[in-house]
Amino acid sequence: MESLARTSFALTKWYLDCLADDGRVAICYWASLSWRRLSLVWQGLTIYESGGPPFEQSAVGAGRPPTNTQGRISWVSPKLGSVVIADARQPAFGLRLFEEDAGYVDWRCEAPVAHVTIDAAGEPPLYGCGYVEQLTLTIPPWRLPLDEIRWGRWIDDDATRSLVWIDWRGAAPRCWTFVDGVRTHGVAIGEDRVTTGAVDLGLEPPRALASRALDLVIDRIPGLRAVVPSSLLAWHETKWVSRGVVCRADGERVAGSVIHEQVVVR
Repeated sequence: MESLARTSFALTKWYLDCLADDGRVAICYWASLSWRRLSLVWQGLTIYESGGPPFEQSAVGAGRPPTNTQGRISWVSPKLGSVVIADARQPAFGLRLFEEDAGYVDWRCEAPVAHVTIDAAGEPPLYGCGYVEQLTLTIPPWRLPLDEIRWGRWIDDDATRSLVWIDWRGAAPRCWTFVDGVRTHGVAIGEDRVTTGAVDLGLEPPRALASRALDLVIDRIPGLRAVVPSSLLAWHETKWVSRGVVCRADGERVAGSVIHEQVVVR
């Protein structure tokens, strides 16, 4: 029988995004996985430009994760030839999304709104506003009671206000929203609207960034397909970018930009 140290699951995933002033959208990932006999680090950077194919880079191997030093998130990836700097405009916050005897899921929003600079080899630098989060799982994601995940973040055009939402649907539905880092209640999340007790966000028709089954991502990571169940390969994710207007309780309307996604689990 394998020892607990060899079978325990540990996944840390960083997500960083940037909507550049020139309209390009960058999505960055850093992930570390330890499970059974597998131990790896995966890094990815994709830049989407309207009207053309995305610029994509990924690598497996050693690479340090992003760091957060007094609100400055820095990520240097020699393997990707990229440097990402995100200066947070609001403080970090987080919570435990799920916990049972088998493990837990911790989520930390490192920067709900930030000024971001991305230097990627082979691409003009990106400057704009963005978002950073970190997810830690000690339970395999396919064991979570989920059928669908909806996630999104809205940032106003002045890069001073934020709205973040997480919507888990399935046997044990859970939903969280945060306005400027403060959790709100009375939540309803639909295809084109996010309603909380504090604000109402209306989404304009989105532009799809990516729509793909998870097995296309897993194929890029050597050794991973052999250990994950076939049910995980069928997960399907879609990412969008759109404009959105937040209406506050006092009648104020604030325009901003949105990046959001849907993951269909089963």
